[in-house]
Amino acid sequence: MAKERYTCIICGRKFPRGQGIVIEYGNNILAFHSSKCASKFFKMLLERVPPDMLGKYVDRLVKELKEKIEVEMKIKAKKI
Repeated sequence: MAKERYTCIICGRKFPRGQGIVIEYGNNILAFHSSKCASKFFKMLLERVPPDMLGKYVDRLVKELKEKIEVEMKIKAKKI
C-alpha cells in the first residue's frame, strides 16, 4: 500500500502524511511542508483579502486569544 503524500502549495515539495501542515478548508486541501510555507501563505492571503471582508473575524479571533492569554496568566500568577 502506497503512503499518502501531499505537495506543498507554496514550494512544491512533497511530504508524507503525518508531517507538515494540512488543512481542509471547504473543497480545498491546503498543504504546507513547513510552518514557514504556511505563514507565507497566510501572509499573502491577509494581504489580498480586503479588511472589510475579513476584518470582523480577525478582530473577534484576536480578542478571543487575548482573553485566553489573560486567563492563563491569572492562573499562573503567584498568589501571596
